[in-house]
Amino acid sequence: VDTIIEEDFSDMKEHGELYWAGQDKNGIPSLTWVMRKHDAGRQTAERWVRFFVHQLECGLRAQPSYPNAEFHFLVDMHDFGLGNNDTEMFRLLQKTLVQNYPK
Repeated sequence: VDTIIEEDFSDMKEHGELYWAGQDKNGIPSLTWVMRKHDAGRQTAERWVRFFVHQLECGLRAQPSYPNAEFHFLVDMHDFGLGNNDTEMFRLLQKTLVQNYPK
């Protein structure tokens, strides 16, 4: 995970598909995924999952309660369609989250 933190994902950050934005009334931050912006042809499933872990870890590590930080995960599915579907990436992401973030 530490090596993922150091990787350059500036191209993917600029796209605005996955980002930290806002907090609830208790100060718990929100990670937002805008699924209509996903394009499986832009990067490999492995790179996208590494980007997801990068974004997740960067946000969590910024919290004072890290490594026990809480967060909300918001999925914006407005205008999501078959062209945004990426079965390979979804399977890899689910496997990665279950193995590394069980709660």
